[in-house]
Formats: sequence, structure tokens, C-alpha cells
Amino acid sequence: MAHAMLFSFCAMNAKFNSLNELSVLDAAIIAGLAAIFLAIATPLLRGAILRQRTAECAQKIMQAAEAFDFYAAAVGSYPPNSGASQQADITMRGVFSVFKIDWWEGGTELGGQWNWYNGGQGVCSVVISGPRISDRQMTRLDALLDDGDLEFGAFQRRVGRYHYIIRDNVL
Repeated sequence: MAHAMLFSFCAMNAKFNSLNELSVLDAAIIAGLAAIFLAIATPLLRGAILRQRTAECAQKIMQAAEAFDFYAAAVGSYPPNSGASQQADITMRGVFSVFKIDWWEGGTELGGQWNWYNGGQGVCSVVISGPRISDRQMTRLDALLDDGDLEFGAFQRRVGRYHYIIRDNVL
């Protein structure tokens, strides 16, 4: 729409052959149209980027869950909590390599760090933890992975951490 208005404006003022001949009013109108366009486009672009990051994060959670299931099938149990067993940590890094997970040590797309939690009795979860994680963004992530409710379901907030509980465990 803004493009059509600009074209119409330029067609009505065909006598201008270069930008040097534009009046101050013409320049102000063009600048105003550009500002309106940017005001509309910026939130749309920001929303698209956030949706893309959320989808990438959800895909990585599912990929990590598969790696933990693979570990459990091979070893007979899910790995103990990160840092609890040096041998399990080394083995898990090897599993990550098999699954081409080279992003585990970095931050997530939505803030925070990757981790895992073993609650015993065959319950394991992929965890996002750290300061400044937005509940709003995690709710969007939950809507992609589960039910959109951070209190119940497969993706939950527990004591400031966000857990994707691996329910379809292999054990």
C-alpha cells in the first residue's frame, strides 16, 4: 500500500527528475511513509524471528530426548544428573556426538543453558535453566511441545527451571 502511494505521488510530480529537485514537503512525505512502513514491519519481523527461535529450541529438545533414550537403551538407565558421574558425562557427550548435538554446551535460542535431570525411577528430563528466562517465551515453547501450561504436562516449570519430561521412556 505504501509502495502504491509512493508511486502515485511520484507520478503526479513527474516534473522532478532527481532527488535534488524534491521540495522539503516531498521529502517529509517520503520520510513519513518510510517511518510508517518500518513501524508496521518491525514487530512483524521480531515476531517471525521469535517464532523461528522457539521452533529451533523445540526441535533441539526433541533431539536431546532421543539422545537420552538412546543412552538409556544402551546402558539400562538414564544418565545421572549432569556432573554426578564423570563416566556418564563422558558417555553422554559421545551419544551427543552420534546425534550430531554440538550445541549442548551453548545457550538456548530463548535464553538459559541446556542441562538434564534424572529424578530416578526412569524419569529424566531435558532442562533449560538460568537467569532472565521469559515465562512468556517458555509458554510459547510449551505450546509447541505440549499443552501451553507450564504447571502441567510434559513441559513444566519447576523451581525456576523448565523441564521437558521424557515420558515415552525406553525402560
